[in-house]
Amino acid sequence: MQGILERHFPAYRLTHDVPKYQLRAADAMTKCRTAAMGYHASKCEQGHVIDIHYNSCKHRACPQCARIQIERWLDKQRSRLIKCAHFHVIFTIPKQVNLLWVYNSTLLADFFFCAVRDTLFKMLENPRHLGAKPGLHACLQTWGRDLSLHPHIHCLVTAGGLNELGEWVSLRHPGFLLPGKAVAAVFRGKMLYAIRCAIEAGLLRLPKGMHEQGALNLLNKLGRAEWNVHICERYAYGEGVVIYLANYVKGGPLSNGRLISSDSTGVTFEYKDHHDNKTKKMRLKHGEFIRRILSHVPEVRLRTFRSYGLYYRRNKDLLNRSRRHFSQPPVKDPDFLGFEEFLKRKGIERPLICSICGGGVAIIEKHYKRGAPCVLVPVRKAA
Repeated sequence: MQGILERHFPAYRLTHDVPKYQLRAADAMTKCRTAAMGYHASKCEQGHVIDIHYNSCKHRACPQCARIQIERWLDKQRSRLIKCAHFHVIFTIPKQVNLLWVYNSTLLADFFFCAVRDTLFKMLENPRHLGAKPGLHACLQTWGRDLSLHPHIHCLVTAGGLNELGEWVSLRHPGFLLPGKAVAAVFRGKMLYAIRCAIEAGLLRLPKGMHEQGALNLLNKLGRAEWNVHICERYAYGEGVVIYLANYVKGGPLSNGRLISSDSTGVTFEYKDHHDNKTKKMRLKHGEFIRRILSHVPEVRLRTFRSYGLYYRRNKDLLNRSRRHFSQPPVKDPDFLGFEEFLKRKGIERPLICSICGGGVAIIEKHYKRGAPCVLVPVRKAA
């Protein structure tokens, strides 16, 4: 990914209007783990340079340096999970809304999250279904497997919750969360109502050639269509879904491992077609490939992962009360995952003893401003 951006992004920028947040993302991914980002060095007690590593950009869209960020995020989420069954629910908005999404991604993302939250809470807090407040994690993914625009939200929902008396209530039918068609209808109504109010209030940017009445007509048409909400089978624990969601929180839509080739005419990558579950190849010209990658960079301050109900960060008392029901200890923030500990988890050994003098090795951080050159001169052994 880095090599593709280095070679072809300058030409792409000349012919495309690139927003500032996408420019920052491209700049970060291009400079990640290069001299422009500074370095950290392993040195022994006598000052001998053992190893040099250039710093990562830590941008959430960068596929090259996301692993340690994902591990830290996973540690935090694992420490908060209730040891109960969970359901994985996927909400998708129709592709006809994509044109509005391109011009209003942050606003529509907020509408999307609110509609999902309100739909699940309204139905699960109804005594006919659960009659209690559940825990909910929601993660926004804007891409399809072929990098096309496909906004949808993955949800992790507890198979139970706390009622008004503070007692844990489980689902009446352990393997059944909610009726899918009813969930889709409620979600459709809430999402369309939010978009309609934004259009009438003049808060929504309309694409060129689309007038307000045309947008309202589109909403009327979508109100008669079926929307897609998929409720997956019950999971005994939620950790598996959290691991699945972690790949969407950091690292962008395409990992380096899926890139097959890049030459003078285009880029080839592989993806899994969900229609027939077969792995296929797609080839795009460099400009279109870069456009698709950058189109999925979240705007500044857009939170793509949000928690509600028992998992909301300010509901720690409710979360601990739920955990006590399953004989779990109160929530405790995990220890910060350092670089050395991360390498140990991955089975990567680093030198602990200097090969020159036999002294102990330590990590010495050196910070440079972004874009500043970095030159290291190894320290010779003292006479």
